[in-house]
Amino acid sequence: MILPCKNQWLLFGGIGLLSIFGFITLQKSRNIAKKEKIQQEKFSQDLLQSQEEERTRIARELHDSVGQQLTLIKKRAQNIADDPIAKMTNNALEEVRSISRDLYPALLKQLGLKDSIEQLINEYDEQTNLFFSMDIDEIDVYFTENTSLNFYRLVQECLTNIVKHASAKFVTITIKKEHKNIVTLIADNGKGFDVNDKRKKNTLGLKTIFERIKIMNGKLSIDSTLNIGTSFIFSIPIKK
Repeated sequence: MILPCKNQWLLFGGIGLLSIFGFITLQKSRNIAKKEKIQQEKFSQDLLQSQEEERTRIARELHDSVGQQLTLIKKRAQNIADDPIAKMTNNALEEVRSISRDLYPALLKQLGLKDSIEQLINEYDEQTNLFFSMDIDEIDVYFTENTSLNFYRLVQECLTNIVKHASAKFVTITIKKEHKNIVTLIADNGKGFDVNDKRKKNTLGLKTIFERIKIMNGKLSIDSTLNIGTSFIFSIPIKK
């Protein structure tokens, strides 16, 4: 039976309204999801910024307060020829300085980004049984003070992950300017891990690395094979 013309228009009109309503609902859902993602990324970025500010404050307190008091105790111990106390105080002072450097790399302002990264790698080389090789271009001119700190932290967090978890013997670091990007490779010959394992990706170290990459509008690739090793490759765009 053929519906009257009026009923057909009502039917088609109803279908059209449902389609429009469905489209609007879908767009709203997408917009809400997009806003939530932006808010989450902003929260992560603000959290990292707050952490850096707190690290700077604690590092300054350690240097200005605890460090100075230990230096005074060391001098007094030396004046009264109390060598054991002087030695213990000196060890404690070096430990405080090391913690302070980890919290805030003051050398970043003094030496620049390239030399600070090389200094960081040399410290890991001295303090661990790992063998490090590095090849780093002159990259300082491509970074602001803020992005320099973020890039330094990226390298630091990758190396910390390797030292803590990789069970590696060899680590190679290359940082090169390629066209309009700074491309970094940090690779080890450790035990590797399953990159598809969400539990691994959600560890604090890897999450922080991903967030720093986002802040710098970069791209990160992780390639890992069990019992062979892991490679972190990140590319950071530059303006110059």
